[in-house]
Amino acid sequence: MNLRILFAVALVLPAQALPVFADVSAKDQQTNTEYMLVTGIQDRRNLALDEGSETGSRLNISLRDLPASVSVISQDMIQQFGARTAMEAVETAVGMIGGTGVGSIPGYSTRGFSSNDITILRDGVRQNTNSQSARPLDSFMFDRIEVLKGPASLLHGEGAVGGAINYVTKMPTKDFVGEALVSAGSWDNYRSAIGMGGPTALENLYYRADFSHNENGGYVHGSSESYDALGGSLLWEASNTARFTLSGSYFEDDVESYYGTPVVYDAVINSDGVQEVRPANTSTDTLVNPRIASGTRRLNYNNLDNFARAENGYGRFISDLILSDNWSLRNELYLATQKLDWRNTEKTVWNPLTEMVDRSSFFLIYRDDTQVGNRLDLR
Repeated sequence: MNLRILFAVALVLPAQALPVFADVSAKDQQTNTEYMLVTGIQDRRNLALDEGSETGSRLNISLRDLPASVSVISQDMIQQFGARTAMEAVETAVGMIGGTGVGSIPGYSTRGFSSNDITILRDGVRQNTNSQSARPLDSFMFDRIEVLKGPASLLHGEGAVGGAINYVTKMPTKDFVGEALVSAGSWDNYRSAIGMGGPTALENLYYRADFSHNENGGYVHGSSESYDALGGSLLWEASNTARFTLSGSYFEDDVESYYGTPVVYDAVINSDGVQEVRPANTSTDTLVNPRIASGTRRLNYNNLDNFARAENGYGRFISDLILSDNWSLRNELYLATQKLDWRNTEKTVWNPLTEMVDRSSFFLIYRDDTQVGNRLDLR
């Protein structure tokens, strides 16, 4: 049994006040009943019921009044749960299940829907389909993650029949903030991240910058993972009625895939009950004396140069204009890119005739996607 050891140090500035409680004990003389009155400051940082959500509505309706099931996982909650990746953070929402499929593509399921039935968004912008754009992402890079459970096609287009997951980028703040995180664990697991933001030397110009690195050696040979991310943004408040935001992020991952250790067996029993010595048909055969050979527990039968390497970029230029007391205009120009290079062996089967492992389903995949769009909102 492997005992996982994890060491983490996190620093968040400025510090946020925690609830302070006081209690008063008393006794009701008439009924001879003791009671305790507890008073304090309610900590509502993680509820966010009075905040709006782009995932559930484009009208900035608060979660409290929104007639939809939307969960918001804030950065505070992400740190409290110890969620290292965006997928681990999404799984903290009730009813959400995540998993990593072929080529290290994260996928989600909820309420009976899965895969491309659940749309992935970046700051409210749809990112093609999961199989094209979803990659492992460090949760440190996001201000929050919003999860909409239920039909979302009206807002986010074809395919979002099961829900939508929105990764919301950290943006500039008018007050200085700083964050740092370092962690280490078993299987050569290391993670570090730093971020800061606040005012610049120029009047009415604010910034935000973040960096994260995450690596894992894997528990079998040839299954290492490495994730790097860099993000930055600038906010210029040109006047009381005009503000402009330029933001960009870059994510890079390098993953070696592991598809399991082949089961060793002596023979098979076919559908007629006859024992034969041949490779198994997993649909109809029963294995005779199936086992995992002790010498194969840490071996990876993928090809030696297996990998899935991806580079994802995302940039936005936002113009917010207040036209009057009742009207505002917002224009958002965005650019999303993805490069994926993937080589892999999918199938490994024990052959009792040769007492060796047969490998098949070798393939190469290369993608180079670019998505450009513009959204104009008049409220």
